[in-house]
Amino acid sequence: MSKVKQMYEDKKTELEETTSNLEDERRKLEGSYMILNAVKKSKIVQGSNLDSAIYYLDKVIKECDIAIDINYAELDDNPLTTI
Repeated sequence: MSKVKQMYEDKKTELEETTSNLEDERRKLEGSYMILNAVKKSKIVQGSNLDSAIYYLDKVIKECDIAIDINYAELDDNPLTTI
């Protein structure tokens, strides 16, 4: 039982670290997204490359949200309570 518990604790620690890293990277991406939107609105730079960059940043942010949600779900699922 203690070996299983240790494996669970190791996995939990890894998930917590991964989730924290994902949240940090998401915040950075969101900052970049806001900057690019501000540039677009101020019409300093225009064009399809800027639109594409904004679009793909938005997609990556959404993928980060999904990954973070999955990690939280896995953290909430404690298999030791069913043993």
